[in-house]
Amino acid sequence: MSPQELRAFRESLGLSRREFAPKLFISDPTLERWERGQGGPRQVHLQILRRMREHLSAGHSLTYFHYDAGVETKAKAVRRETQEMIVETLRGLGALVVAEREADDGPAWSVTFGLGWAVGSPIDVTLRCDGSESPERPYLDFTFEVVAPGARTADLSAQVSRIGRDHAVWTDVASRKDGQIAVAMRCRLFETGCNPETVAHLAGSFRSCWGRLESTLKVAPHSVVSRPSLAVASSPN
Repeated sequence: MSPQELRAFRESLGLSRREFAPKLFISDPTLERWERGQGGPRQVHLQILRRMREHLSAGHSLTYFHYDAGVETKAKAVRRETQEMIVETLRGLGALVVAEREADDGPAWSVTFGLGWAVGSPIDVTLRCDGSESPERPYLDFTFEVVAPGARTADLSAQVSRIGRDHAVWTDVASRKDGQIAVAMRCRLFETGCNPETVAHLAGSFRSCWGRLESTLKVAPHSVVSRPSLAVASSPN
């Protein structure tokens, strides 16, 4: 779908970007970038748009439209048991699978999620889970990442560190070349102790971190809140 088609479809519904973006599990700044030709919808977003059109063509109101990720995103045959458990647990908590990757040179895998509880925020947030069946790597890495416009400050780094200590997660704040701030919060779980309860607890911790982090970003100098992402990524050794 071209940027012009995306904008035309939204405007045909009489919706602002702020009203339409949450239906795609993205923030309104992201939607604005897509409509300007900067990036574009992933496969899962195109699926949502297709289902939305089918819903409307059947004579239903968009008010009652609900995208069921379970219908569109079938479990891959190659998914490991632990990977599938994580996907199903987070899906039950309102997360949406937006990307999956299998490494070409090994058993490593990665699943990236959009967070249902974060779609109302103007900040982009991602949750990615990285895992492997390798005996040398018997653990899973979860990274909650937020990328927001603004300048890195020592004060922001200190506040993020405090949030991380309070929730027992590793944190990092870095300035990117594009002028944005990348805030990462990471936690490692050993596969032998990973179950639906621990995954749900970890997701709850990240959500709590976001509650404090969002407020911090709103008051940080020269920063604008951007939509949160929940990601699982490798923790530093």
